[in-house]
Formats: sequence, C-alpha cells, structure tokens
Amino acid sequence: MDLFHTPGLKFVDHDYKEIRKLDLKGFPVSGGNEIRPQPTSKQMLVIVRVTFSRYASDGDHWVRFSPGGARLVTHATNGAEGEMVDNYPIGTVDDGKTLYLSKPDDFLLSKDDAAVDLAYLVDKAGFVGAGAGAMKVADGNFFEFKRLARHDLSGKPVSANYKPAPTVKVERKLPTAAQTAAAEAANTATAPPAGNMEELKDRLAGNWAGSSDAGSLVIDFKADGSLSINNTPKGAPPTISRGTWAAVRADGPNTLVITRTIGGSTAEATITFDGNDKASLGSANAKTPIPLMRRS
Repeated sequence: MDLFHTPGLKFVDHDYKEIRKLDLKGFPVSGGNEIRPQPTSKQMLVIVRVTFSRYASDGDHWVRFSPGGARLVTHATNGAEGEMVDNYPIGTVDDGKTLYLSKPDDFLLSKDDAAVDLAYLVDKAGFVGAGAGAMKVADGNFFEFKRLARHDLSGKPVSANYKPAPTVKVERKLPTAAQTAAAEAANTATAPPAGNMEELKDRLAGNWAGSSDAGSLVIDFKADGSLSINNTPKGAPPTISRGTWAAVRADGPNTLVITRTIGGSTAEATITFDGNDKASLGSANAKTPIPLMRRS
C-alpha cells in the first residue's frame, strides 16, 4: 500500500449522464454540504494505492467492491480527544490524472493482480497531525477494506510525487467521446486558473504584520529564502525565530503553498493574497487563517 497527496485533479463522473445527473461542479454528501475535488488549505487530496492479492478476489479472480467498503479512519480535529472519523473515497483515479467521482454504493471491479488508486478528501490536521515535519500519517490512523482487512498507517510517509502506475486498473463503463469532451469542458470552466509560482514568490517577499486572538506577529520573508518571525503572544514576552521558507506550489492565481523550516521542524502553510499588500496565512496549527498586512 502506498500513500500520495496531490493539489488537485481533473474530474468526471463515473457513470453516464443518462443514468444519473451528478453535478460536476462539486460532489454532494450528507448534510447538504459539498465536497470539491480541489482541497482547501485545511484539507488534503489523498490517494491510497491498494494492490489486491488473490485472497481479495472471488473465484473468477475479480475483486468486486464499492467506495463505501474502503474506509480511511483518521483523527477528528473538532471532537473529543481520541475521537475518530470515517472517510470514504470520493472516487478512483485513472492514469494518475483523472478522478472519476463515485457515490459510496457505486459498483466497481478490478482484477486480483491489479491495483486501485482511491481518492480521499480529508482534514489535513487529522491525517498527518499538527506540526508534522516530513509528511507522515499520524499515529492511530488506519485503512480498512470491506471490513475484512485492516492496515495500520501510523507513521507511513505520504509522497507528493504522485505518478501513474501500470498496475492501476479499474474496470468501468467507458463514456462516448462526446460525453468525455463535454465533461472535461465543464470541469475546465469551473477549475481555478493556474497560478504563477515565481510571481507569487516575488509578491510574498517582504515584511508582513498580523494579529489574532493569540497575539501579534511580524514575519519577514527574505527573497533569498531566509525567514524571521517576531511573535508576541498575549500576556507573554516576545520571541524571535529564524529559519527558511520555500515555495511548494501555486494553488491558484492568488494562493501560494510554502514550507517553513524553523529549528529543524518543517511545516506547510498557505498564503492567500488579496492584492499586493494584503494576505492571509493558513496552517495546520491555526484554527482560522491569520490576516497579514505588508509593512515593506
């Protein structure tokens, strides 16, 4: 079993439009909420690559399953201590690039010598844990298939290098060329435009100030990749930390994902710009993004 994370994928419906009308602008779930394959700053799009053995198949060597039978259990971030959350795939991925959205009871097939890439949209803090350096699964999280096999994921690395594998194969109904073109056109129309990472890096370089209920801070993002943070918690003396920062990806025209390394610990953060002089800083440790104003 291998784990990956990716910033986003193009997506189409698993089934024909003549059979059901699934809104490709989002994936509806219970409670009237909407899950989008493009993760927010607090979410991760996680790919669990499961390879089937002979013991997972029926007598004809076919593995029959549905997304509802592939449970990814992670820590709850807004519940009681020790509380866990069930996560189910929002679909399966073909060729490492196309996410086929599925409902929990969709019928899927694979051979017992093949693998399946299952896509989950999970709460990042509950999956990798707060303050994790290298991307690793938090202790206690696990994967369960059809309630017959359980795999402990504690400490397992989550690679950002998601690539297709020749063994990954889900047997599915293939849409016509016209259906595929229409679905991709709808997806392209609603997808956020790609961002220019170099331009966003230049926009971030400078001195920024922000405040929250916890106190105030001044962050200096140097163009050479160095970093200094002057943090003044409420009712406590200020502290100064120094380290480095590096751009990871652009999640849109105004969103830059970076890593900050301080004292040997590396964590990911998301900078969302509002023009050139306003931004917000989101991270796994912050309940809400911190507004920032450029000082210089």
